[in-house]
Amino acid sequence: MFGFDYGAEDTRGLSPTEREFDRATEKGKHRLIFVKGTDGKGRHPKMAALIRKAGSQLIRRRFLGIPDLTAAVYASLVEYLEQTGGVQIEEAFSVEAVTKEFFGRYADLFGDINAALEKLITKDKALRDEFKAKGVNAVDFAKKLMGQIVFLYFLQKKGWMGVEKGKDWGTGPRAFLRKVAQTFLSAHPDGNLFNDVFEGLPRDMCSWEWPSFTCAEGTT
Repeated sequence: MFGFDYGAEDTRGLSPTEREFDRATEKGKHRLIFVKGTDGKGRHPKMAALIRKAGSQLIRRRFLGIPDLTAAVYASLVEYLEQTGGVQIEEAFSVEAVTKEFFGRYADLFGDINAALEKLITKDKALRDEFKAKGVNAVDFAKKLMGQIVFLYFLQKKGWMGVEKGKDWGTGPRAFLRKVAQTFLSAHPDGNLFNDVFEGLPRDMCSWEWPSFTCAEGTT
């Protein structure tokens, strides 16, 4: 991830970020580059040079804030899986007819989420202050949430979530997300499902053991 500062330089005048990039290049590692900002205004000259160097080798994605970065990371990872044969998107969703009805329902759900958020923000001063402090608005939050839900649903359909220890990859339950929600709400009726569970997905999946969801090292 390239920002505006270059970072502390070593005796050769290189920052840790540039050394990491060079090392990954030398080892033939797959690299994903995310550049903050839409132009070079205010960017350190050496960082600008590093971005140009990276751009001559691979595609860079730009972002302005967390929602943009999240979307870019998801898109890059799915693209990588497609390129390496790890997943075929059309095949994964072959049983789901992506039609005007699907997109219409998606738009309706987005509208419902956005409207509910706007209502909550208007009523809840603490929430309103938190959104303001973090520079978040209802539209961006709703977009991020919808994108996260679709990505998690994709992982669930592939059987990559909730795989039991010792079982084959791809054998995870197709009702994993529903079971997670039911298990959590049964144990914590007044809990916050988004804050405590879904916001951490898919990052925190490895800390759960199916079906009990207790912290267990080595589970998927």
